[in-house]
Parts: sequence; C-alpha cells; structure tokens
Amino acid sequence: FGSGSADFGFQAHFTREWKRHAMHLGLGAVHLGSWDLVPEIDPEDYIFGSGSYEFLMTEIWSLLAQLGITASPYRDITTDDLADPSIRFNAGFRWRFASGLTLEGLIEENLTRTNSSADFGIFFGLNFGF
Repeated sequence: FGSGSADFGFQAHFTREWKRHAMHLGLGAVHLGSWDLVPEIDPEDYIFGSGSYEFLMTEIWSLLAQLGITASPYRDITTDDLADPSIRFNAGFRWRFASGLTLEGLIEENLTRTNSSADFGIFFGLNFGF
C-alpha cells in the first residue's frame, strides 16, 4: 500500500483436474504493516478468494475464466465506495513451455462499483512449476 512498511500474505491453492478441464480454488489473507500515509484512515487486514475454470485447448495452451472477491482494507470507512468488497471477472489464457515455465495473460473487469480496486486491468504473469 505504499506505506514503506512490509505487508505479509499467504494463499492456499487447490486444483481438481479431469481430462481437458481443471477447476482452481484460491483462498488467502493479507496482513498490512504500519500505515502513516493518512493517519485518519487505518486499513485493516483482508481476505480474498477466487474460483477458476480452465479448458485445455492443446497440450501447451488453455483458456481461463476466473471469478474473484476481495474484502476492502477500508471496511471502517463509512463510504460504501471504499468499504465494499470488490468482485472481479477475469478471462485469458495460459501457455506452457517445455522448460516448466507458464505464461498467463488475463483481462480483468470489476463487476462492482467500488473504489477499493481497479475498474479494469490487463495482467501478465510468468510462473515456474516444480
């Protein structure tokens, strides 16, 4: 959150695969460090979760659809725009390389009217599995 202190988090990820399909479930939490930027606002630790469906088009690439929800770190603020959780839909792809690397690309749309998350996003990620 740009406060200069360290934030810590964890996420558990569960996957169920069958034939050319996969379902993914992710649950996590973030503990926010100290916040001195705006003393009147005290962000809280928050939780998040997501559910994803993956369809394997070929051996190396697949299509992804994901629905995620994240609690706002500003729940004590009386303005609903900041206090409400964000609910997002993502759609994209996953490309698998022979080396164990995967490249993911997603477009994200926020389904709720809230100012605690981005309205729209484009994400790319590079992962290594072992």
